[in-house]
Amino acid sequence: MSGYPEVSRLAFDDTGFWLAADGAPDVTVWDFSGKGPEGTAPRSLHCHETVTALAWRPGAAGHLASGGDGTAAL
Repeated sequence: MSGYPEVSRLAFDDTGFWLAADGAPDVTVWDFSGKGPEGTAPRSLHCHETVTALAWRPGAAGHLASGGDGTAAL
């Protein structure tokens, strides 16, 4: 999990299986189910030039919202 830009926002979903992180124009989502994310590739979502907010929808539905650059993405 090394080699990623400095992270300033983290958000776990309610299950504790998914961790979203900023630190680049992309939102990086790590899978913490099973043995955890070490040695696996994260999912990357490019929605903003600068991410300023991250939040998971309450519950186990797995919906992530991000904000930045005057826009919101779901």
